[in-house]
Amino acid sequence: ILGLLYTIADDQSKREGYVHDGITCNLCGVEPIRGVRYRCTQCLDYDLCQVCESIDLHPQGHVFYKVRVPIPALNEPNLVPVRLYPGSPQLARTLPANLAFKHIVEIQRETAFKQSEIVAQYEKFRCLVTDEHVADCYGVCGAISAESLAMLIAPHISGANLLVSRLIKMYDRDGDGLVSFRDYIVTLDTLWNGTDAARLYEVFKGYDLDDDGLVGYDDFKRIFASYLEL
Repeated sequence: ILGLLYTIADDQSKREGYVHDGITCNLCGVEPIRGVRYRCTQCLDYDLCQVCESIDLHPQGHVFYKVRVPIPALNEPNLVPVRLYPGSPQLARTLPANLAFKHIVEIQRETAFKQSEIVAQYEKFRCLVTDEHVADCYGVCGAISAESLAMLIAPHISGANLLVSRLIKMYDRDGDGLVSFRDYIVTLDTLWNGTDAARLYEVFKGYDLDDDGLVGYDDFKRIFASYLEL
């Protein structure tokens, strides 16, 4: 135990040795930041010390650069804010911070996900939500639009793509143009935890473009062409 405490104290002293001159923590106001510094990729000139970063008050859809060794002041990069998640931070703040326990239990009964996995997927879902969805059965009241899901699947493609649209249809299980948390978690469960037959059936439905229960040569040709486009 003493050896462990010594190692922790030694590591902390090394961290404190790094001084980010001229950089202020935007949450607690300490200046300069010592130790590890975190810079937001989406907010302009926004930095946090390692203590404030661990508090987790910043929008979850914002990704931070971890800066351990201080950057010389003259070389401080003028970072352009980058939007890495297509979700709406304003809408994410209106959603429940956590799923109700009764809904977690319900999802566990319907899927093979563990409680920790459900919580993690909900955290990710909140960063992707773009639209209100009052009809959600888990009380989330938010959903991912088809356009945002297309940005996630193929961010470098502009315009319609058949394969992307078929993948969106796979997630949009009720066909309302929005992917609710139920749509999202059930689809992931099928793809990750489902049987081989269940996964193959999802692929079959993706190839069955006219929904006639058959996959013909033309179906394969069109899907393959859109795959090559991606």
